[in-house]
Amino acid sequence: MLAYLGDAGRCGAALALGSPVVSGRVADGGIALEVGGVESMTLECGIVVNSAGFNAQAVARSIAGIRPKIHGPGQPAPDFLIQGEDAHGVAGLVNLFGIESPGLTSSLAIADHVATMLSVR
Repeated sequence: MLAYLGDAGRCGAALALGSPVVSGRVADGGIALEVGGVESMTLECGIVVNSAGFNAQAVARSIAGIRPKIHGPGQPAPDFLIQGEDAHGVAGLVNLFGIESPGLTSSLAIADHVATMLSVR
């Protein structure tokens, strides 16, 4: 995890662990997230990768206009789902839903896929 964090930091990324997302909205040039906790703040982001595990759907629901759906009526529940702009219409937002144990094994492949989706290479 520290290696990932170091690589992300060198590329200009920030990681907010244990920061409850209270609400969010699509803003000029990106996404604004209202984050609670000891010191609440607004994070203005060009790119958000919502990878909050099983809480990812709750985080997505807190962003105005986003209604996460993993599957439709009568469809089997998938193990996990990667959702980009084509699914929800918000540029710069990627939702990673339901990714637990198999996602950890696939984390580098998932990262490559997300980077391709966001045209970040």
